[in-house]
Amino acid sequence: LIRWAKKFGAVVCPTPAYNHTMAARIEGSVRIAKEHLRCMTRAANAPLRFWAYAMKHFCRTHGYWAGKGGTAPPWTKMPKSRLCQDFQRDIQVWACYVTGHLPSDHPLVKEDKTNADRALEGAFMGWHDTTPTFWMYSFRLQKVVRMCDAVFSKSKLPFRDPSVLVNSCDLTDEMVAAMHAADGKLLFPEPAQVQVPEPAQVQVPEP
Repeated sequence: LIRWAKKFGAVVCPTPAYNHTMAARIEGSVRIAKEHLRCMTRAANAPLRFWAYAMKHFCRTHGYWAGKGGTAPPWTKMPKSRLCQDFQRDIQVWACYVTGHLPSDHPLVKEDKTNADRALEGAFMGWHDTTPTFWMYSFRLQKVVRMCDAVFSKSKLPFRDPSVLVNSCDLTDEMVAAMHAADGKLLFPEPAQVQVPEPAQVQVPEP
């Protein structure tokens, strides 16, 4: 850690165990991240296998939030680095419908490379750290791939409504349900319905 800090000019500030103020700030950050992770996955109806992508995308966009008292966001205070960020590009709805294009010489492009369909439909998973490319879950390939030339439809959420896809056979309601089932129990289950027992009938003896 010390060598890393010297290399990048960072200052390491150890936090004493008795520093309750710092501990509270850390716990608050964890709570905020978990709350937004729940909102993002629930809103998109995304399977739990993608939670790490959701968390990373939230952490990226969270950096644009203004600080306490309206201070400038952290991005503006960062030294020059390889990190590729842009506010207008980065703020996207996680797991929304997105398409990317494959280059003509890509192995997945077959037959007529000039007129073949080189677009892939998917769900937006987040941006690559050091390039303007992005990650998406391709429904045709059934895996996360890195793409370029993103075209977003922010109001469309494929995991919630597969009918938004052009190639309807690539994703169905049954396929989404199977993904949820394969991921096990819901990480954020719905509140359980509490069964209130009927009051016992008390037999009052006749006088």
